[in-house]
Amino acid sequence: MPVRIPAAQATEVFSFGVAGVGAFAPIYMMLAPGAEETMARHTTRWAPRWEHVAQRYISPPMQNTVRKHVTPPVERSMAHVDRIAGPHMSRAAQNADRRIRNGIQRFQK
Repeated sequence: MPVRIPAAQATEVFSFGVAGVGAFAPIYMMLAPGAEETMARHTTRWAPRWEHVAQRYISPPMQNTVRKHVTPPVERSMAHVDRIAGPHMSRAAQNADRRIRNGIQRFQK
């Protein structure tokens, strides 16, 4: 039975069109004559502004979010893994070291 895909609404067509233009505008600009100069001019004009916005309004909230909400659960998980798997991992590392050393000694004989 074939899958029926509903017709796209006007807002969907508009949003996909805007996304396509926004995504491919740099590619179109690179294909146009004099594109490198235009991109360089736009970059020198807009890069400091975007950098200011990122440093002032985006970075601090993200850093606070990571510090308050991401770091504690990750630290707890890693402590749990170290507590549970720590002895087994050290024993596996010692066994691997012993096998490597024995192999080297056998090869040198």
